[in-house]
Amino acid sequence: TVTISNANGCDSLIHYTLHVNWNTHSTVDTAICANFLPITWHGFSFTAAGSFNDTTLNSNSNGTDHITTYSLAVNTLPGINLSGFTSPICSFNTGTQNITAIVTSGLAPYQYLWQGDSLLASTTSTDAVTVSLAGAQCGDRRTVFLTVTDANGCVAHDTATLNINDHTAPSTTGTFAAQPALGSSCLFTVPNPITIVRNQSFDNCT
Repeated sequence: TVTISNANGCDSLIHYTLHVNWNTHSTVDTAICANFLPITWHGFSFTAAGSFNDTTLNSNSNGTDHITTYSLAVNTLPGINLSGFTSPICSFNTGTQNITAIVTSGLAPYQYLWQGDSLLASTTSTDAVTVSLAGAQCGDRRTVFLTVTDANGCVAHDTATLNINDHTAPSTTGTFAAQPALGSSCLFTVPNPITIVRNQSFDNCT
C-alpha cells in the first residue's frame, strides 16, 4: 500500500496486489512387461523403467507451464524351470512322465497352460503335467509346450522334449564271418572290430 498526499493535503491510498500463477503438474503412470522394451510412449523412448517431463505446448489457462510427467514401470517376466522328467526315456510303449514347472520370477499367482503330445487333460492347468508314453515307438518324440501368465499379465514360454529310446539292449545273431588279415612282407592290417560288430549287430530301433 502506498500513501500519497494531494495538493489539498488529503491522502490518497493506492493498493498493489500481486497474484502468482504457479506451474501446474500432472503424472501419467503405466506399466509394461519387460518383453515390450524398448518402447516409444508419448514421444519419449524408454529402454528401461523411468520417467520423462513434458512441457511442450502445455500452457495452462493461467498462461504458465503445465508439466506432465510420464512414468513407466517394467514388470519382470516369469522365469520357468522345467524339471522332473527324463530324456531320453528308456521306456518303450508304456508308462508316463511327469514334468514340473518351477516359476522363479514374475508376480504370483500364475496361470499354466500346457499343450503338446499325449498330455493327460486333468493336468494341463496346474504346475505339473503328465505325459503318456502309451503307443510310443522307438525313435518317437513327445514335445510339450508351457505358457505361464503371471498376475501382471506378463507371459513366458518354455518347451520340453522327451525322446523315446529302445529299452532292449542291442544283440547280435549268428556267427561272424572270417575276417582275413591283409598284408605282405610280414606286415598285416587287422579288420576294425568296431566296424565288424556295428555291421552285424541290431536292436529293434532299426
